[in-house]
Amino acid sequence: MKKKVYLILLLSFFLFVLISIVIINNTITNIKTTFAQKYYHETIQRYKTFVNGEATFLKSIAKYLATSKITLKSYLTNNKKYIITSFMPLYKTLYNNNLIYEMHFFKTPVKNFIAFNNLNLQEINLTKARRDVLWVTTSLKPAVYFYICRNYPGLRATYPIIYNYKILGSVSIGNK
Repeated sequence: MKKKVYLILLLSFFLFVLISIVIINNTITNIKTTFAQKYYHETIQRYKTFVNGEATFLKSIAKYLATSKITLKSYLTNNKKYIITSFMPLYKTLYNNNLIYEMHFFKTPVKNFIAFNNLNLQEINLTKARRDVLWVTTSLKPAVYFYICRNYPGLRATYPIIYNYKILGSVSIGNK
């Protein structure tokens, strides 16, 4: 009889340990899952906040350049040097601080006017290469988007240059 009691107690103990392990394992798994989901959602939120901030920053610079009297005067007189000398300090500061990589001015529809990262670039038609800029110059709406061009992938903000209700071109600001 004693053996049966000891055996029942031993089996009960093992059953209790087994049930405890299962419950603890499920609890740990639930905590891990909850933590992972929370961390994932927080990371996604941080990423969205970062991208939205970056988009706002780039769009602000593009708007400033597209609506500047310097830009309008340069486009109306076809004077590249005025834009280059006026905006080169801004470009260098933003570029050297890794805030932008590209500052590109286009004539309508998508003809290269000034590329600050390559001032020797000739006035060539980039309609097929930069359909993003073509969309902005035809829709007359600014846009912020992720774009992969031949130089680098990155976030771009493009803003139309408009004078007296006529499209003159656009400004594209990018960062990688």
